[in-house]
Amino acid sequence: MPRRSARARGLLLALSLGLAASACKREQEPAPPTTQAPAQAPDRPPADKDVMTYVSGTKQDAPKGAPADAEDDEAAGAPDDAARDEVQLVERDATLSSAEEALALVERAATEALGHDVELKISPALTSTWPPEDLALVYLVYPMVPIEGSLKVKVGTPIRIRVNLEDGAVETKKKLSASRVLKTLDMKRESSVVRQNLATSEQALINVLLRKRSVARSYRLLDGYREWFNANLEFMTDFSHRYPKAMRWFKDPTPSDAMP
Repeated sequence: MPRRSARARGLLLALSLGLAASACKREQEPAPPTTQAPAQAPDRPPADKDVMTYVSGTKQDAPKGAPADAEDDEAAGAPDDAARDEVQLVERDATLSSAEEALALVERAATEALGHDVELKISPALTSTWPPEDLALVYLVYPMVPIEGSLKVKVGTPIRIRVNLEDGAVETKKKLSASRVLKTLDMKRESSVVRQNLATSEQALINVLLRKRSVARSYRLLDGYREWFNANLEFMTDFSHRYPKAMRWFKDPTPSDAMP
């Protein structure tokens, strides 16, 4: 028994020494990195997204290349540009200022001159020269006769209808020379888009004549003329023979001293 007790005490002593050595080793080893994370959390900002949020509305603090600045500058500059451009224009008084109303007068005069049963081709609103000498629009009206057994039409001698914007007077001239280029044409329906764009350009022309808007600011609005000419090359050629100065401007409507 005494020998067994001494052996038991030896085992207990060895176990105690082992546990003590293990505890000392753990105390000497550095703590794992993960144990430091909770200690660092209170030092961080409450939320990263709040720090990065941009709330300033001034141009000085705006981010580089912000598109809003360009839009603001353009919007702010537009009225000044328009004022500088239009300052020299003095609007002309006129009884007639609508392209739609002018066309209605032309259609009525054309029917009275050529009859109700004749198919007609009405030119865009033109001027007889450029710069214009008066506040008058000129329209050429062509009678079109279908050729039997074909998809072609015979183009007759046009009449000229002149509409005065100043007093609304309508003048019809029936005797014009025959066209040198318009003889027969293929039947075709005019595009509604081309006609709509032309109507916009005809109104722009009236606004230019009445000095409501300058040529310089109407260039794109007058695109409908060039579009119509491209779709009706034979008519454009005939117009150019009759009104060469005016047609040079309609093909390229640039400002001048007389019509800025």
